[in-house]
Parts: sequence; C-alpha cells; structure tokens
Amino acid sequence: MNNLTDLTSATVIVKLKRHFATHGTPRILISHNGGQYSGQQFKQFALEWNFVHITSSPEHAQSNGLAENAVKQAKILLEKTRRDGSDIYQNLLNLRNVPRDNVLKSLAQRLLSRTTRNPLYTNKFLLTPKPINTKVVRNQLEMMRN
Repeated sequence: MNNLTDLTSATVIVKLKRHFATHGTPRILISHNGGQYSGQQFKQFALEWNFVHITSSPEHAQSNGLAENAVKQAKILLEKTRRDGSDIYQNLLNLRNVPRDNVLKSLAQRLLSRTTRNPLYTNKFLLTPKPINTKVVRNQLEMMRN
C-alpha cells in the first residue's frame, strides 16, 4: 500500500474489526464517500456488525470537520516526531492523556474513565477509573461542533 488511494474495502474492514474488537462496535460510523466505503462489501460489513454508516462528500472536506481536524492533529504530531527525533508511540500516548478541558477531559479519560500510565510520572490517583458524565461530555462536544 503506497497511499490512501490503494486502500480497499477489505483492508479497511480488517482495520475496523481490530478497533471494534478492542473498543466495541460503534452505533454510527462516519466516513467520506470513497470507494472503499461505498461498495456492497462495506454495506454488508455494516449490516453484520450492526452499525449505521454515514458518509460525507469527499470533495467537501469542511463537511467532515472532525476527520479533517484529526488529520491535522496527526500531521502536527508526525512533524513534531520527525523534528525532535522522538518516539511516535510515546507522543501518541501523551496526546491521548492531555485533557482538553475540565468537562471533556482527555481522550483516554473519555474512553477508559482514567488516564493511562506513561513513562512520565503518573499519580496513582489519576490511574483510578472514575466514570465521567457522558451526557455532559456529549453536550459539550455538541456545543463545540455548532
């Protein structure tokens, strides 16, 4: 695979199955309307794994703002890693542990209800799971999107 245009439905499905096996199947999956997502094979996958697949137009990147923001953040992280000669996996771990704010917390806290252990000093208190109010997080994310 040389670039993203080489991705097939089968490749995307295998990658998604790995994520779903670890984190569970989402109710809704949002993607662009590329060929790997629009074929019968992907429709069958969505049916078998019981999720709704919503697409946005690939020609209108602004309609897929969350994905575009994630790509931007990934590019910044890759550039930082290249520039510093640092470890990409430690940078990802750190990125996932940094809280956005008091409501949204960090990506790890939203997913696991705790921060994840990392090479930097981590207080045991932060590693103890503490469920967060998903309605408050959902409302905050909705406000930010609007």
